[in-house]
Amino acid sequence: MRWLLAVALLAPLALSGCATPQGVLLAPGADGRYHIAMTSQLTFDPAEVRVPVGATVVWHNNATMVHDVAGYRGDPIKDDRTAFSSSREPPEGLGQLMQPGEEFAYTFAEKGAWTIWCHTHHEEAMKGVVHVV
Repeated sequence: MRWLLAVALLAPLALSGCATPQGVLLAPGADGRYHIAMTSQLTFDPAEVRVPVGATVVWHNNATMVHDVAGYRGDPIKDDRTAFSSSREPPEGLGQLMQPGEEFAYTFAEKGAWTIWCHTHHEEAMKGVVHVV
């Protein structure tokens, strides 16, 4: 019975750093902004996050290849409602990609969920979600 008591007392501590169904709660960096890395493994790190309304999220291309990041209020395949994009898209298609070491920032002004993906690598599952709470 003592082990049950120990589990009951320690479980909240063990789970306190875990992600919730709405992703990792990001803490602001020293600059007051919230940071997500774009990796050579074709991921956003972390991929699913929570930030407060008014947060400026910065995506850093930490990879050895080009990336971009775009945010959609709906499904990017079914309804192409781009809220923001790091690529400056000319009428003929994809624009400037982020080179290694570059960053892109966007400030979220309203609550909701944004699907995030890299146009260049979304087929390799370089996708994520930003939940603004």
